[in-house]
Amino acid sequence: MKHKKAVLILAACVLFTWYVYCHQISSDLYIAIKNHDDTNIEKLLDKPFYNVNVPRNMWQDLFLRPGTPFQAACMHGTCDEIEQLLIHGAWVNLRIPGSDTPLCCVISGDIDKRADAVDLLIRHNANYDKLSLNGEHPLYLAASASVYDFDEETYTLKYNELNSEENLRLYKAIYKCALNKDPILESTGENTLMCAARNDNIDIVEWILENTEVDVNKKDKDGRTALFLEYIDAESNQSAEPGREIIALLLKNGADPTIRDDEGKTAYDYVKEQGASEYAELLKVGE
Repeated sequence: MKHKKAVLILAACVLFTWYVYCHQISSDLYIAIKNHDDTNIEKLLDKPFYNVNVPRNMWQDLFLRPGTPFQAACMHGTCDEIEQLLIHGAWVNLRIPGSDTPLCCVISGDIDKRADAVDLLIRHNANYDKLSLNGEHPLYLAASASVYDFDEETYTLKYNELNSEENLRLYKAIYKCALNKDPILESTGENTLMCAARNDNIDIVEWILENTEVDVNKKDKDGRTALFLEYIDAESNQSAEPGREIIALLLKNGADPTIRDDEGKTAYDYVKEQGASEYAELLKVGE
C-alpha cells in the first residue's frame, strides 16, 4: 500500500512539473505569435515533451483573456502560424473557460485574410455551430464584423467596402457548413440580417436577401426589424452611404416601413427625431 501511494505521489509530481513546463512555454509562444516572431515560434514548438494545447499563464497579461497559443494565432497571427500549430497538434475546437473557440477568435480577431483562416479551420473540422463566449453564433459574428477603418489623422471611422467584401467571404464560408442557417442571438432576438444591417455589412445584407428565405420583417425583442436597426445604429457611423443603400435594399425586398416597434414608432419616426434627411426620403413612403 505504501509503495502504491509513493508511486501515485511521484506520478502527480511529474505531471505537475510537466504542466508547469508546458504552461511557461505556452506563455512565451503566445507572446511570440503576437509579435510574429517566426524564429522563436519554431524554436518553442520544437521543445521536447511540449503540448501546444496547454494554456498560457494569464497573469503575464491581465488585459488578455486566458487562452492557448492556438487561440492567439487565430486572434492575432497569420494563416501560416495557424497551420503550423495545427501540424503540432493544436485542437481545432478547444475552448478553455473564459475564452472563445478558435473559429470565433478568427472571426472577431485582427488576423489578416480571415476568410482564408476560416476555410483552413473548417478543413480541419472546426465546429461551425459552436457559440462564442457571449452566446453568438459564428454567422452572427461574421455579420457583426466591422466595415470601418479608424483614420488616425481625423480620429474618425471611414467606411471601407473591401471590409464588407471580406466579411461576406467569412459569412459564406460558414453558412455553407453551418447546420443553423438563421441563428438568433438570445439576448436581443436579432437574426443575422438584422445584425448585418445594423453593422452596415451591405454585401452580407444583399446576399442574405438574394439567397435565403429570411423574413425581412422579422422583429427582435424590442419589436424592431432590420429597417429600424439599420437606421438607429447608423446614427453613430461616419458615412450615410452604406446605410442608404441598405435601406433601399430592404425596402426593395419587402421591408415594411409602416411597422411600429414596442414604443409605437416607425423607422421614419426615428429619422424625424434625429433630423437625418439622408434617410428621410427613403422611409417617407411609410407615412
